Amino acid sequence: MAIDAGVPQGSVLSATLFLLHINDLLVPGIVGYADDSTVTERYLSSARDGREDIRSLREAMVERTNLTLSLVAQWGDNNLVSFNATKTQACLFSAKRSPFDLTPTFRGVSVPVTDRLELLGMTLSANLNFGASIESKAQTAAKKLGILNKVKRYFSPGQLLTLYKAQVRSCMEYCSHLWDGSAKYQLEALDSIDRRARRLIGDDELEYKLHSLAHRRKVPDHAPQAEPDPFVC
Repeated sequence: MAIDAGVPQGSVLSATLFLLHINDLLVPGIVGYADDSTVTERYLSSARDGREDIRSLREAMVERTNLTLSLVAQWGDNNLVSFNATKTQACLFSAKRSPFDLTPTFRGVSVPVTDRLELLGMTLSANLNFGASIESKAQTAAKKLGILNKVKRYFSPGQLLTLYKAQVRSCMEYCSHLWDGSAKYQLEALDSIDRRARRLIGDDELEYKLHSLAHRRKVPDHAPQAEPDPFVC
């Protein structure tokens, strides 16, 4: 069947073709990962700025955001790509407590500014507090560990360790380098699940090989950055 727009699915080249397809969409101010694209704008204010100054800065920021969103909509029309404006999210990251009553517009639809943003499996709050995201991870991990506990009699300690790392720890460590500096009482929810898993595995020798969550969070924080490939642009 002929493909009039987009790229074929299920091919080993699909991901590469998709990146080539959206390459000209990712202009300055737009970042993307896979099929998720984000428009970013910012405004700078000082302690001496009054409310009227801050509002004018915010209005200018929203105008720039609307301009970028109009470019995205135009790109979609030119490339036969449909965007669902009703699923578009907006969030203002700011230490200011003054209310933000401005709304960007995408394809004629107002995008309300909320106090949190769901992005690539992470919950980002307006004050960059990761408590809600950590709590969500803890709930998901607890459910998975509960299932593992029900079927533990069918597996050896070594197999339980493998399943724990693959199914439970993986969700507790996702993007951990971002929220590693969170309050200890927030991280305790994850640490308690890790302690329950160690008791479930019930093998001291295997438990010795299992690094703590705190150690695992520090690894990506201090991992050396790879040198860029001079032949890749």
